[in-house]
Amino acid sequence: MEVVGCVSAVVALLSKGNQLIELIVTLRDARSEIAERVTKIQSHWVQTKVQLDFAERAWTGLSEEHQETQLNVLELLHGKVKSANLRVHGLIRKSDRATGTRKEQTRIKRSKYLFVKPFLDSVIRDLTQWQELYNPTWFLIMKIVNPIIDTELQRKDLSVSAEVNTRYSYVGIMTQDIRRLASKLKVVDPATFAVLRCRGVVKSRHQGSDRITSFEIVFETPSNHKPRTLRQHLLIQQPHSLTDRIHLAKRLAVAVNYVHTLGFVHKNVRPDNVISFPDPSSSRLPTFYLIGFENMRSEDGYSHFYGSEDWSQNIYRHPQRQGIHPEERYNMRHDIYSLGVCLLEIGLWSSFVSYGEQEVVVGPGEALDLSKVELQRCLPDDIKWHLVGLAKDKLRSVLGDMYTEVVVSCLTCLDGDSDDYGELVDEEDADGVGVGVRFIQKVLLKLNEISV
Repeated sequence: MEVVGCVSAVVALLSKGNQLIELIVTLRDARSEIAERVTKIQSHWVQTKVQLDFAERAWTGLSEEHQETQLNVLELLHGKVKSANLRVHGLIRKSDRATGTRKEQTRIKRSKYLFVKPFLDSVIRDLTQWQELYNPTWFLIMKIVNPIIDTELQRKDLSVSAEVNTRYSYVGIMTQDIRRLASKLKVVDPATFAVLRCRGVVKSRHQGSDRITSFEIVFETPSNHKPRTLRQHLLIQQPHSLTDRIHLAKRLAVAVNYVHTLGFVHKNVRPDNVISFPDPSSSRLPTFYLIGFENMRSEDGYSHFYGSEDWSQNIYRHPQRQGIHPEERYNMRHDIYSLGVCLLEIGLWSSFVSYGEQEVVVGPGEALDLSKVELQRCLPDDIKWHLVGLAKDKLRSVLGDMYTEVVVSCLTCLDGDSDDYGELVDEEDADGVGVGVRFIQKVLLKLNEISV
């Protein structure tokens, strides 16, 4: 794809955007509500211009598929800016007409205020939503052309700086990974990326020795309300709107993508590791965040080839990663598969795992449509195709074709004949950018298109 295509798209977008901002500034008046909104819009546009300038300069380093995704997302913003321009012109023509008596002009100013606030709110909402959509593909650009950022982030000091005995080589690797992840999560925006901000890391040591047995990341919570996992919400089965559930699905997908963009695989994406802090006085579905980073590692780091026979965990793992001795090293697409299982549960709004007293697993949930005996007889591949069948048979009538396609795309992302990911070869996509671009196209953008 020619560089001129990017340049012309960016130039046209910046021109329209700058015109919009100039017109919006003229709407500023003495009312603090208007001034505050105008300032927010200016701030969003400054960030957008910086990102577009960076994308333009990095264009030649992107794959053709990545370039196409960039242009598609830019086209979405161009449409929103063009529409806002037409609306603001209409407001100014109607509101700033210098005719009539002073009383008539005052009436016009009041009507202008009534229309201006909702207009500015809609512009802020559009820019915010577009920013959320564009951030993943922009971070991929930074991952490709600016590895210096990783080096700079690693210089930040955290409380896990103590040296680890070199005899425990895996612990040493984990310490490096934890330090790098914690330094990045220390500055994350939880509202945007659906992961909590890190406050520090605690090492747990074996009793009576200096041997490190685990790490615990300490997170900053957004409120003092009692935490509740997505699993608990699914078990309670309190009805929630399709809009709220799709918003939750989008946040979880954004969180998984963000972890991958940072250069890590999560390895434990399931409802027990998605947390919220619900307000007891509200019946709305709360905001959720991805946690459970205890087993994560860098995407190019060492991975233990051990697993678990616990079916309640294995149903969230791709067949390649099930059992005591998994076949494959963990990679980003294994996380995407796990995400697909979670999105299926969110769509059906029912847990695949049933719990008894004291949170003890007692068997499969009704939504899984398998008895415990049937589940024990199933091979790993059988469970995967059963989940694909559930999505196609039961999800389509609940959340529609687009959402079902996203779930099936996630569940089949490691299939060699997958329409969405099949031709990607891990050895040729060492930095994970190819998978990242495809994830944006097949998951994030499609979820964003869903309107209920």
